[in-house]
Amino acid sequence: MSFLPSTNFAHPALFLLLIPASIAVFARFRARTPSFSSGDAPLLSAASRSWRVRLRSLPEVFEALALFLSVWLLACPQRFPDPAQESAEGLAIALVIDRSSSMQAIIPYDGSEMRRIDGVKAVTREFLSKRANDQFSLITFARYPETNTPLTPNRSVLADFLQLVELPETEAEDGTAIGDALVLAAAHLEEKSIIILLTDGQNNRGETDPAEAAKLAAGAGVVVYTIGLGGDGYVMQDTFFGRQPVGVPVSLDEKLMTSIAEETGGRYYRADNLDELARFYADIAERETVKLRNERERRSEPDLEAGLALLLALLVLAPVARHLLLKRMDP
Repeated sequence: MSFLPSTNFAHPALFLLLIPASIAVFARFRARTPSFSSGDAPLLSAASRSWRVRLRSLPEVFEALALFLSVWLLACPQRFPDPAQESAEGLAIALVIDRSSSMQAIIPYDGSEMRRIDGVKAVTREFLSKRANDQFSLITFARYPETNTPLTPNRSVLADFLQLVELPETEAEDGTAIGDALVLAAAHLEEKSIIILLTDGQNNRGETDPAEAAKLAAGAGVVVYTIGLGGDGYVMQDTFFGRQPVGVPVSLDEKLMTSIAEETGGRYYRADNLDELARFYADIAERETVKLRNERERRSEPDLEAGLALLLALLVLAPVARHLLLKRMDP
């Protein structure tokens, strides 16, 4: 908290009051200046050595400073968030991850191959490890959405629950309910929170149309970033020639993913491999961190505490100087 360094004011036009204030101060000091004749020179020389004479104008100085300070405070100096403090405040992010059966497709990652769902887990855990100040919730969905963890700053707990995510065991559990998953995720979040929705398919289940879910999220002030996980993948299936790799086609509804993101102020990403997914995670977090920082920098609040304390001190010192320190002096 500071007073003098403040350079931003809510009402800078009030500094025009300094003009009549300066005139009043000048008139006050001029009226306090006594006139002397040449015969008064010896008396004046002796009196000038008195500390009371030297401090005669001290009360008026205190009062003049108090007047100028009052104008400063009326202009309402503003303070802005401390960058060191603001940088420690993070984002609220809901990770909404598709776990439908198509996520079993095997894809290359980091020099080896693994199921899409396992690759997403690995990339997401790495992303979590780099976001120390953020809070996360985890929502997974197939035919039905499920809250794996509510919003929490405990990234290790969330990583543990992420590791437990598996594909549907029965056909009755399978599907891709994007709209229902969005609604559930938004229900966990407050305004200015973020949803990162990741899927490799199209909406084919659920009670809520994804477009309606996007409008609900936008109305709640939640930004949705969508990631379509594409790229070539395959599954191993029994054939006449034994177990053989069978390609799994990508059926992303990119038009829908784009419209969801645009409706909420987010962005759609097409990740054709897990390295791109990792890069997109980082890009989303960086975009939102910069946006949050800029919004907070635009906010300000009155910075009056130090100025009011100084004004009070001046208003106390002026009568103390006049009635105690200089009480034996003639007016």
